[in-house]
This record gives sequence, C-alpha cells and structure tokens, in this order.
Amino acid sequence: MPPAFLTYLPAQFNEQLAKSDLPKEASGKSLVFRVTIIHYEAAGTVDNVFGPFEEVVARVELVDKDGGQVIGQGVAVSRSEKSVNLGPEKKAQGLAKALIKWASDYYPKPLEPQKK
Repeated sequence: MPPAFLTYLPAQFNEQLAKSDLPKEASGKSLVFRVTIIHYEAAGTVDNVFGPFEEVVARVELVDKDGGQVIGQGVAVSRSEKSVNLGPEKKAQGLAKALIKWASDYYPKPLEPQKK
C-alpha cells in the first residue's frame, strides 16, 4: 500500500463528510469510524492489458465514541476500472465516499409532520 494512501484517506473522509447531510455539531453523540485496510491492489502491467484495475478493501467498525461500543461493522471496497480513477488519492476518495454513504443511509431521518 502506498504510504500516501494513509494521508489521503482522512483528508478525503473530512471532505466527503463536509459535503454530506450528516450532522456536524459538536453536541450530541459521536460516531468513530475504525478502519483497517485488509487489502490494497495497485494496477500493474498485466492489469493494463485487460484494462486497469485497482482496489482497496477495508474492515470498518462504527464505534460509539462515549462508550467505546461497536454498533456496526462491515467491509468496504473502493475499486477502479478506469485509468482516470487510478492512484491512492482516488482510492481514498472512493473509500471515503463509501463510508459516508453507509452512515448517511442508516442515519435516522427526521420525522415529517403528519398531515391532517
């Protein structure tokens, strides 16, 4: 894994979080994303014969910051099949987008007022 990936991931995560609809206030509960990279594959010469292919696979735990309890876990994959999306920065961006989407999909939506 390129060392730059570990620099890009937090920066991309913060960028994707800023763009999301998730709450960003300091008050309330905090969620920690504990990410462990379990596989990183960069495009090689052979890959370019069949088309470029890169991927990063991560084990992710969602942890309640106050109690330290794991409240969710899963596997996230960031994969590139186009040459414009190659490199550690694009892999970090894809993984960050996946993590924020996961949290956004399961974040409770505000109740709409009932119509009479």
